[in-house]
Amino acid sequence: MKQYFTGFFTAACLTASVFMFIGAESKNLGDIEVNSIKVVDKNGRITVHIGTNVLGGGWLGTYNAYGKKTSYLGTGVGGTGILVTYNADGIETSVLRD
Repeated sequence: MKQYFTGFFTAACLTASVFMFIGAESKNLGDIEVNSIKVVDKNGRITVHIGTNVLGGGWLGTYNAYGKKTSYLGTGVGGTGILVTYNADGIETSVLRD
């Protein structure tokens, strides 16, 4: 008797789930606010970081497989835009400022 009840309960839950999924209309999550976003690889190393810098502006940084920064796009001194690229050793190779 317990097996019949378990089967009936499971079927009822699945049926209710189907109707809930079919009835869901809005796929929009609305506004999402976070302090920063970090994308890490399977070894836990950061590959992309989006956040706020010490000057109060936003920035986007990318990193290579060794954890060295390869690019920086964000706010520079005085609120101007800045793009910096780095070589594989993390040494600055080019700078583009507003």
